[in-house]
Amino acid sequence: MIRNWKLILMIFLLCASAAPVFVLADTHGQKQDFFIDETYDISGRKIISATLRQIGIRSYFYIEDQWWDSLGDTDKQAILSNISSLSQEFDNRIYPLLTITYGGESNPGIDSDAKITILIQQMKERVGGYDRNLDEYYKAQAPSSNQREMIYLAADYIHDGAAKNYLAHEFTHLIIFNQKNKILGVDEEVWLSELLADYSPTLLGYDDNYQGSNLQSRIGEFINNPSDALIEWNNQQSDYAVINLFSQYLVDHYSLSFLVNLMHSSQTGISAINQALQKAGSQKKFADVFNDWTLAVYLNDCTIGQYYCFRNQNLTNFRLTPALIFLPATSQTNIQLTYNIQNWSAKWFKIIGGNKGLEVSIKNLNNANLIVPYVLKKDGTEISVKKLTKLDQTEKITLPEFAAENISLILIPSLQEDIPVNTSYNFTINIATIAENNQTQPTTNVQTRIAQLQQQLVLLQNALKQLLASQGVTCNSLFKNLYPGMINDSQVKCLQKFLASQQGIYPEGYITGNFGSLTKQAVIRFQEKYSSEILTPLGLIKGTGNAGPTTRQKINQLISK
Repeated sequence: MIRNWKLILMIFLLCASAAPVFVLADTHGQKQDFFIDETYDISGRKIISATLRQIGIRSYFYIEDQWWDSLGDTDKQAILSNISSLSQEFDNRIYPLLTITYGGESNPGIDSDAKITILIQQMKERVGGYDRNLDEYYKAQAPSSNQREMIYLAADYIHDGAAKNYLAHEFTHLIIFNQKNKILGVDEEVWLSELLADYSPTLLGYDDNYQGSNLQSRIGEFINNPSDALIEWNNQQSDYAVINLFSQYLVDHYSLSFLVNLMHSSQTGISAINQALQKAGSQKKFADVFNDWTLAVYLNDCTIGQYYCFRNQNLTNFRLTPALIFLPATSQTNIQLTYNIQNWSAKWFKIIGGNKGLEVSIKNLNNANLIVPYVLKKDGTEISVKKLTKLDQTEKITLPEFAAENISLILIPSLQEDIPVNTSYNFTINIATIAENNQTQPTTNVQTRIAQLQQQLVLLQNALKQLLASQGVTCNSLFKNLYPGMINDSQVKCLQKFLASQQGIYPEGYITGNFGSLTKQAVIRFQEKYSSEILTPLGLIKGTGNAGPTTRQKINQLISK
């Protein structure tokens, strides 16, 4: 009899350590210690204390005590008001729309409570939020688990509209964990999990108003670093940018149900996308879609090809500006350029200029699967798209009438290997003018090349002057703040025209209206040239690249002279 009681007691203790039998709901004002992710925390902390300040239909909002105690009464009231609005947004929009679309999170979940715990804490700069899968496990399995369905939001963003974007993003991760890990028993690859999560602000309509949206931020980051690898995840802003733009493309051409199929696929990563393509009735594979996307990023024109564009209204004016390779018209050319490329990433080059025919050779130096779609533009209107597919050796593009027909050649090489994602390889582009006897010119020596570059600089400066005159951009003043990611904006054109007029500030001189990386670097040069008037009053040493009030004030002062 005694042995039976010992056995019963042992079974009871084991069950109690594995799962709670009954859990009381959290109450307003309740204090709680939480494990947090030290890599995101502002001070590298592992545990913080927080108090429950808001209870919604679907959520508990806890606020870090240390941060809360540092605030004044006015700030506290403002934050409580913002959290109340965020709670209503979660109850009435985020939760119902995402769960109807993708399916639910674990509910009532590991804590036997249907509400999601949302912890607001101080985080490092540019971190908006995160989730921890280990919170979905019992403490007996993961001692640092909070044993709740839980989301962590950055205190810095509670004051603005970005908080709902981060809340939607992180809640999608809770859905993914339930749908993929718990129901299907598979662990989704990070890049594809982030792709699904980062599309949620668009799905919820938060990107409809483009100015200041998550989408605008992602486009700005993509313009600054377009060659980031799609499937390699380093948790950088550029990683979010490329997966967001790729998700926009997938939905534009294969509908939202494509992402739903990814959520419920027993496959992961590229295999999941191939399965979803098959389910959508498409004959394409992941590699085909990736190639189409690299072309759409540059062309963005459905009339050229149905897959060479974006259909999202906020992306109709988006076009990536390729790196320019300008050939001097006054000399023969034979140059060789070597580049490094990551797996499942692309580069964009535009070759213009010269006064003869052209032969472009592309050599794969590592016997890797390098694919090169290329675009030919004649007189800026007639466009054709082709692809080099046998790059196990040197492949050539021969254009005898390159100069005569005003052709520009756009090369879009991408590496597509079934190898570890962090692999990168080298390739070369050899560009040679074709002489009258149809023979390419011998490779130039260093001194000759320097002379060619000097001639090229003069030609570019003259071309810039003509371009500025022909575009007829007038600018009397800058009346609003300008920043990277802005597209097709007349004030950005004014900024670019001004910067191009300043010696050594904006040598590229593009007047596009798109605020890309070249414009950002030009703004930084300008800010640092006049640092005493622009940066010093703000306590800054280096330029930011954003044309804010002090930068605009100096520009307007110089324009008026």
